[in-house]
Amino acid sequence: MILRIKVDKKQLDEMGKDLVKNFLNTTRNNLIDEFVKPTGRPGNFPLVFHGRLLQSIKIMKTSATLRYRGKYAPYIEYGAHPRFMPPREKIKTWVRVKLGIRGKKVDRVAFFVGRKIKKKGTPRFEPMLHALQKTFDDPKAVKRK
Repeated sequence: MILRIKVDKKQLDEMGKDLVKNFLNTTRNNLIDEFVKPTGRPGNFPLVFHGRLLQSIKIMKTSATLRYRGKYAPYIEYGAHPRFMPPREKIKTWVRVKLGIRGKKVDRVAFFVGRKIKKKGTPRFEPMLHALQKTFDDPKAVKRK
């Protein structure tokens, strides 16, 4: 997912550059908070469980861009419609890490989790949208000093 702020760098003074940088940093911090807070859904687990997505959150220095990426990033942001069975190994990893299940039960639980995703899909969480809403609600993030 990418948030890009188009800015004419020639017309932007130092104060404006600081404003854009502050806005992106605040949004980045809010996005990280969205990923690690409990979801409020059954189990109340955080949205991200292994940190690769968190490590991918970057502010690009050459442009006013905040991004996070991963193959499953769109599914976290927008959810997924009911579809085919997800990859079994990915679900097994999720079951081990997120649910703490070990041994022979992992295969069985992974099968049932995959089948539920196949039948019902996954919910949308919209962490980038929530991070932006928090940033716009924060007067320090959108105000010139």
